Amino acid sequence: MPVVDPGDGHAGIDSTPGMCGADWVIGVTGRVTDPSGNGLAGARTQLCITTPTNYLCLSPPTTNESGDFDIGIGDLSARCVVWSVMRTTLYTDRYASSYCDLDPMPTDGLHVMDDPIIMHPVVPPTCLPGREPEDQARTITFGDGLALVDLVPEQIANASYYLELAAAQVDLTGSCMLDHAPSGGLDATWGLRPDVNVDEGVAVRFPNVTSLAPGARVDLYVMGGLSTNLRGDTPVEEGHWAQYGTGTVNAEGTFIDSDEGSLLPTLNWVGYQAQ
Repeated sequence: MPVVDPGDGHAGIDSTPGMCGADWVIGVTGRVTDPSGNGLAGARTQLCITTPTNYLCLSPPTTNESGDFDIGIGDLSARCVVWSVMRTTLYTDRYASSYCDLDPMPTDGLHVMDDPIIMHPVVPPTCLPGREPEDQARTITFGDGLALVDLVPEQIANASYYLELAAAQVDLTGSCMLDHAPSGGLDATWGLRPDVNVDEGVAVRFPNVTSLAPGARVDLYVMGGLSTNLRGDTPVEEGHWAQYGTGTVNAEGTFIDSDEGSLLPTLNWVGYQAQ
């Protein structure tokens, strides 16, 4: 897990100049909206930074009533930035988290995000069994047919997270969240909430929204969250897509079933690409 820097929040961004062997960054300003452009109040905007010697995430300030935010990097030693990503969450309503890289070389050290961070709404399952007994597997199905197969509630550490499960298919065309998609792009993507790791992973059944032929194979991808690891503890960088397994279209051509051992490690963003 990254070190947490308290940052400056909305207290104002200190413009103390500096020199380093990477980009000198003093902070970020921007706006968070829904897909229609409406500002989202109360979203938590977290800046995660890789410096030449460390990796840390600032404590996230919340957006104001218009969806605007300001983040200042309080620790001068953390302002020498090799790479940075914005993680945006909204705990007060059902939206999938957003992860987007920041462009290098900000003007005068301040990232002014011209394009808003867009958060996508997700919907609860059509039926969510009670959490008890926690050690009993159950399949959670969403309205479009997406399903978490044989999920054991105790695989999700916090009891409230299980009750907050939600998902939706989202067209990410043109989104910064596809900046690190695999070559050739993804054929379909789903946002999941509440952006939490699943101990030992969970199989996913996908609706065959791209009408692949029965028996067709796909590669399955997950987007890296704050602490996403593939099997073997291989880390996935925040905002980057990594293949975690494969799937096969069923005989009826209606669903894509995860192949044995292809388990989703994080309830974040998931998608597939035809082989």
